[in-house]
Amino acid sequence: MIRVDAAAVNYTDVFLVANAYQNSIPVPFVPGSDFAGTVVEVGDRVLMWSPGDRVFGSHPSGAFAEFVRVGPDELFRSPTGMHPRNAAGLRVAYATAMDVLRWVLEVQAGQWLVVTGAAGGVGLAAIDLATRLGVRIIACARGIDRLALCGERGAEVLVDPSTRIRGQSFGRSLVRARTP
Repeated sequence: MIRVDAAAVNYTDVFLVANAYQNSIPVPFVPGSDFAGTVVEVGDRVLMWSPGDRVFGSHPSGAFAEFVRVGPDELFRSPTGMHPRNAAGLRVAYATAMDVLRWVLEVQAGQWLVVTGAAGGVGLAAIDLATRLGVRIIACARGIDRLALCGERGAEVLVDPSTRIRGQSFGRSLVRARTP
């Protein structure tokens, strides 16, 4: 059993609640699939986890509760020092971002990458991973707070697509650029 310290919200959670996902879960159920937390109890035959271990994982439902019961093979050890809010997004957001960066886009160090929706879970994961791969980031997000978050994560150019100049929308108006 895991004490949930943080949970991520994904599109699948929204679709499951609306009963519009490809698989349905019998009601009533507690939504939420991605979580991070602390192991509080293990089964007699579980050898890989102990109470107190910091973990993250995914399960079809239950992550929005205080505690979630999952199988030991549904867990991963949280990186040392990582906040649970970040660890909760590792399973889906970071895996999705890494697949796109490495296998779809095949990014290389020194290249520029435009990340739209950059302040969302997959967008922030893409910024985190791409900057570690040496890729330079142009982040697009709405609002100065969201752009500031992208800048803190390593984006070099910050763009607010909703910015208007003299009443005219320019779609991708430059808000701020910083030097690396």
